[in-house]
Amino acid sequence: MKVIGVAGRIGSGKDELVKTLERRCGIPTFSTGDIARKLAEERGMEISRANLHEISQQVIEEHEKGFFIRQLIRKIEAQKLQAASITGIRLPDDPDLLREHFGKDFSLVGVRVSDPHMRFERIKQRNDMRDPQSFGEFFRQDQEEEQLFHLSETLKKADLTLYNDGSLEEFHQAIQTRLIEEQLEKEGNCFN
Repeated sequence: MKVIGVAGRIGSGKDELVKTLERRCGIPTFSTGDIARKLAEERGMEISRANLHEISQQVIEEHEKGFFIRQLIRKIEAQKLQAASITGIRLPDDPDLLREHFGKDFSLVGVRVSDPHMRFERIKQRNDMRDPQSFGEFFRQDQEEEQLFHLSETLKKADLTLYNDGSLEEFHQAIQTRLIEEQLEKEGNCFN
């Protein structure tokens, strides 16, 4: 089973990458954020970025290391898939746990955007109520996520880094050539 983990900052293009893998290769996506949202719903909390951060912090403090990742490993294995992608990999231990479990069949893809203003403009376009409305709020949330998750350390562990500094078409082309053609098709993990 091939498992592709995706890590990146808010608005970097993580969701676009996994949607492209699903559309072009038939690879289903699993999300750590879905687990946090489910926990928020169970606790009667509004699904806001602040509440999801609070839940994540509580889980980090209360449970074993890698709680979210272990939940996803169980889900993926239960479905007996040939390939899967995981979005929302944040903590530096997450890729290590996935490598421990899946070995050489796990790859971490880091998605980066050089200009934070570009990320902010992109999230404004998606019109999600969880997203910040001003660049100052966006910057503050970005810093909070770094302090909570240490995402910069996680991104250093990427096996492949894709830069999303241009157009959507350019990003799709990078996904196609650098990930799908160079890795997945050669390994027989692109099914469409």
